[in-house]
Amino acid sequence: MGGIGFFLFSSDKPGEGLAKAITDKADAVVNGDAPKMKKSAVENMKQIGLAFHNFHDSFTRFPPADAHLVDGKPLLSWRVHMLPFFGQAELYKQFNLKEPWDSPQNKALLSKMPAVFECDGVSQPGYTSIMTFSGKGTPFTGGQGPRLRKFTDGSSNTILFVQAGPNKAVPWTQPIDLPLDATNPTSALGQSTNGEFLCTLADGAVKKISSGTPAQTLKNAIQPDDGNPAPF
Repeated sequence: MGGIGFFLFSSDKPGEGLAKAITDKADAVVNGDAPKMKKSAVENMKQIGLAFHNFHDSFTRFPPADAHLVDGKPLLSWRVHMLPFFGQAELYKQFNLKEPWDSPQNKALLSKMPAVFECDGVSQPGYTSIMTFSGKGTPFTGGQGPRLRKFTDGSSNTILFVQAGPNKAVPWTQPIDLPLDATNPTSALGQSTNGEFLCTLADGAVKKISSGTPAQTLKNAIQPDDGNPAPF
């Protein structure tokens, strides 16, 4: 069954099997509640990167990995499915995993966004600009999340997720991320107040993306297996 076995649990309660499988795995690597203290943006990016890898260690692939789809679209963001790896197992259990992010039950949880997803310049409660690049040519092409072995250009050369500009913020539970514009990849990042953006590479390192980064360099850093590894 391997790392995808948790998709096959069944239960009379919506999403209970999936929630239990993820929280049981998370219990092995996370203890206690998530820290309440305010952390720096870099520390948050590191914590999210660690959660990505703990998820991968448990399920042999990164999120998003939502088995329940409506019209081919995931119901909840990868940020929701990572909750147990932030010590937020109880919050995760409150979601109905068979309903979309904006169903009455799930939308009521928008205000409970963990502090780790807070971003400078984003003032609307429950919104974050921490997103992956998604779609063709990116690590996250839809459906189940990728395995680390997909990153053939090197985990230290590939962007796992970014903190985009405040104008790109979305509800943290909504399954929406950044598209790759191969001709102008920086445009997807939105507007920055200081001319740079934070990103976390697939090896967990936190780096800065200058708004002046050449398009080809950023494109190579987003694509995990295009055969053009470039130190970033």
